[in-house]
Amino acid sequence: MEKRTAPWPDYEGNPIREGDRICHPYGDQGDVFWLDNVEDPNDAWRVIYDDGTILRLCLQIGWKGMAIVVSH
Repeated sequence: MEKRTAPWPDYEGNPIREGDRICHPYGDQGDVFWLDNVEDPNDAWRVIYDDGTILRLCLQIGWKGMAIVVSH
């Protein structure tokens, strides 16, 4: 099955896909996933961080979060 690609790139302009791992400049890392049965991409694309926190992907990759993909 082909992995979905998020509608936004990471902070450096790279594509983000389901299962990718992202990292912030301060070291926090998490795994990107898609919530089924959610139509709005802003709500469907999420990140689960190593401490269990789940946040919306769109808020992690802008100038405040600056997250980049570190592995696929």
